[in-house]
Amino acid sequence: MRPFWLAQALQADTSDTCPALQGEVRTDVCIVGGGYTGLWTAIMLKQQNPELAVLLIEADICGAGASGRNGGCALSWSAKYFTLERLFGVEEAVRLVKESERSIHAIGEFCEQYGVDADYRLDGTLYTATNAAQVGSTDAVIAALERNGINSFTQRPVADVQRMAGSSKHLEGWFSPAAASVQPGKLVRGLRRVALQLGVKIHEHTAMTGLEEGRAARIQTPDGCVIADRVVLAMNAWMARAFPQFERSVAIVSSDMLITEPRPDLLQDIGLTSGVTVLDSRIFVHYYHNTPDGRIMLGKGGNTFAYGGRMLPVFDQPSPYAGLLKRSLDDFFPAFADVKVDATWNGPSDRSVTGLPFFGQMSHSGNV
Repeated sequence: MRPFWLAQALQADTSDTCPALQGEVRTDVCIVGGGYTGLWTAIMLKQQNPELAVLLIEADICGAGASGRNGGCALSWSAKYFTLERLFGVEEAVRLVKESERSIHAIGEFCEQYGVDADYRLDGTLYTATNAAQVGSTDAVIAALERNGINSFTQRPVADVQRMAGSSKHLEGWFSPAAASVQPGKLVRGLRRVALQLGVKIHEHTAMTGLEEGRAARIQTPDGCVIADRVVLAMNAWMARAFPQFERSVAIVSSDMLITEPRPDLLQDIGLTSGVTVLDSRIFVHYYHNTPDGRIMLGKGGNTFAYGGRMLPVFDQPSPYAGLLKRSLDDFFPAFADVKVDATWNGPSDRSVTGLPFFGQMSHSGNV
């Protein structure tokens, strides 16, 4: 059974599954992984060089991993400023925050350019405190952003925060317009369509079973082999399982979500009427937003840990923390106490040591 977002997206996307790879093929670039990272890489390569032969393999169907089941909160790296500064220095940290905010707008521009209906809403985000211990926890990073001329957040009166967030549980809040919400399954299936239109060859149900480095590299699959001048490994949480050297770089941890039945009338009553994303100040945050058809999606990170790169069966099942999620929903939104929960799900997230993505060269040949 597919997670809610992907199942909903597949109702609209009735295209055929791309055939599994058979036999040996040659390509300029082979991308392993059919989520946001892999598909956007493929699209940008074809946009910059339409003649480039780009082939993508995906173990399941495109979007079956984190890209088709995440919370749908498109956020910048502003809150990570101190980590960015510690790792890269002030000048690069400032550049990365600016670029991360620009990327939020770029998602919307992409959807508009290619007619991707991903429920993209550029309605901003609220970083809030939901208990006394969290109050003031955002002050230092806001001050640093302000000092460097890159602060997009303003502190809002508590009454405004509670009205915008639809909940009286919030004790303070900072609002930034540089954030969006999306239906993540629709976005990833839209990326797949655009990649195919641009000439990317996609093979679904084609897992990488081995990688022989060299010039060229050889990517083994169950029924074939790809010989590629360059390889992009865009597997994210699945990297630790495939390559033991990443076991100590990332912890595999779940994010668990629920979504209610549509109740636009109640959303109107509580004031949660925009696509604003709302996050509290925990390390493994609560996060939520509404949907255009009147649902509330609420999630919480950090419930199931799977060390050593293991992919646990629970990651493809309804959330075992459904009761916890429902109690959180009721706590934030008492008016939704009797509203039916249509689905719960979870999935593996690769939590890196720094909390930031990392990328780099993996092979001695310099082409992976």
